[in-house]
Amino acid sequence: MSYIKKDTQEGPKTLILVKLSHRMLQICSQRLKLELMLINRRFISVSLALISLMACSPDSVIDASVIDTGEMLCDFNKGACERTFDGQHMSLTLSPPHAPSDQSLTAILKSSVSLEGLQASLAGRDMFMGTIPVFFTEVGENTYKATFTYGSCSSGYMVWRLSLNGEPLIPDYHFDFKADNRP
Repeated sequence: MSYIKKDTQEGPKTLILVKLSHRMLQICSQRLKLELMLINRRFISVSLALISLMACSPDSVIDASVIDTGEMLCDFNKGACERTFDGQHMSLTLSPPHAPSDQSLTAILKSSVSLEGLQASLAGRDMFMGTIPVFFTEVGENTYKATFTYGSCSSGYMVWRLSLNGEPLIPDYHFDFKADNRP
């Protein structure tokens, strides 16, 4: 505090004013630091929110090899999806084959054995989109047909799981396929 004149009569008053000014600067500096910390926190929060939103945009590229659980996804563009469950052979076809969202789809299920009390449901494999009951009716020997519709997902990569149950099936029988799967 060498800038204080000590030889004037107003020295003590000036000294008090200088000390008060110095303390005010300290308080302002601390408040400024706190405001900057809050701004930084808000910036980080907004940045994380924007990154999350970008990940859900339809233009996002998602590596299917990371998402896929190792089981092959059905590609109805290439024909019927063939599976064998405990020695029981089944095939599933879907029309239209690219499995479009928000449109009526027809599924044909063929089995090597007769399926009594066949029950089916459709649900998102990796993302909850609700559970959609699928009602198959027998249209031929060991051949069943169902019509259903499912909603779209904004991520651009949606895998649906058609789960089957009935006699002699167990609840673990399923077909996984990608929605909106253009060739």
